[in-house]
Amino acid sequence: GWPGLLQNVLRLANPATNGNVASCESSMRLLKDLVDTFKDDISRASTELGAVVQNSLQHCDPKIKCAAFILVCELVGCLEKKAWAPLMSTANVLTQVLQTLAQANMGDELQECLQNYLEMT
Repeated sequence: GWPGLLQNVLRLANPATNGNVASCESSMRLLKDLVDTFKDDISRASTELGAVVQNSLQHCDPKIKCAAFILVCELVGCLEKKAWAPLMSTANVLTQVLQTLAQANMGDELQECLQNYLEMT
C-alpha cells in the first residue's frame, strides 16, 4: 500500500480541516473510490471517517453535502454492517441533502445521489 494515503485523503476530505470546497469535494470522491480497496483501513479509521461525514453533511455547500451522501452510500455498500451501522443516524440528514439539491436546482448532483442510493440498496 501507500503509507499515509488514507490519512491524507481523510484530512483533505474534512471541511473542518480543508477550507477549499473543490479540494474537499474531490478528496471525498477519491475517498469513495478507495473504500472497496481499503475496507479494513477505513473500518479502523472510523473516528476520522465519522468526522468527515459529520462535518460534510453539516457544511453549507451543497456540493460537499452531495459528495458526503455518495461517500455514505459507498460505505454502506462495501463495508460490513458493524462498520457502517453508526451511519444509520444520517438517514434523515441524507433526505435533507436530497431536498437541498432539489431546491438548488442541482439536477445532476441530485441524480448522482439517487443513483448511488439505488446501487446501495
